[in-house]
Amino acid sequence: MYPDLIARAFRRNDRVIAAHAEGLSEADALRQSGFNTNCFNWVLGHIVAGRDEILSVLGEPVVAGERVARYHRESDPIREDGPGV
Repeated sequence: MYPDLIARAFRRNDRVIAAHAEGLSEADALRQSGFNTNCFNWVLGHIVAGRDEILSVLGEPVVAGERVARYHRESDPIREDGPGV
């Protein structure tokens, strides 16, 4: 995939995320939607972690790996604010 295509995809995702995040408080972003599911905060962190992996391959990582470790696949759902959130 070419960097300009990746950049366009990231911008498109940003617009979708912004539309869904509009008006959410921090408490709203941490609210669970059901049994053992991930909150909006986790989903967003997971997207950031995935983007950073792509950017690392391209030579431009943005977020240090340990800062997004909480958001990797199969991590525990986030239920409240705390370290690493």
